[in-house]
Amino acid sequence: GIDTRIKKGNIPFNKEKKMSEELYKKCAPTMFKKGNRPHNWRPTGSRRIQSRDGYVQIKVGEPKKWELEHILVWEHYHGAIDTQKECIIHLDGNRQNNDISNLKLIPRSYNAGMSFFGFWSKDKELNLTALNTVKLYKETKRKKNELLHR
Repeated sequence: GIDTRIKKGNIPFNKEKKMSEELYKKCAPTMFKKGNRPHNWRPTGSRRIQSRDGYVQIKVGEPKKWELEHILVWEHYHGAIDTQKECIIHLDGNRQNNDISNLKLIPRSYNAGMSFFGFWSKDKELNLTALNTVKLYKETKRKKNELLHR
C-alpha cells in the first residue's frame, strides 16, 4: 500500500554534481556514446505495417513521428481533412493498397453504417454500392425525422 513512485517535481540528490574522474572511467564503458541510435531506429521516410490493424505508416519525423500513409496520400491530392467528421476508406478492403484511385473520403457516420449493416467486403464495386445504400438509408431517416418534428 506504499506509493513508491517518484513524485512530480522531485529533485535527485546528485543533480548538478560532477562525477569523480575515477568513477567516470569505471562507468564510461556502459554509457551511451554520442550519436548512438537504438537497434530499432528507422530513418525518416521508412514504411512499416501496423501489426494490430494492417495499415501502412510512414515515418515523417524524429524521434517517433509516424503518420498513416493513406491519409498522407489523400492530403497530397485533395488537401487536409477533418478527422473528427470524416475518414478515408480503402475501396477494395486492402489496407496496404494506398493508390489514390482506391481511397475514398466518407463521413464517419457512413463508416459506422457500413459496419452496422455488415456491408464491408473485398469487392470495390460492392463497397461503392453499399456506401450508396447507407447514404440512402441516412437520408431517408433524416427526412422521416424532419416530417415527424414539423
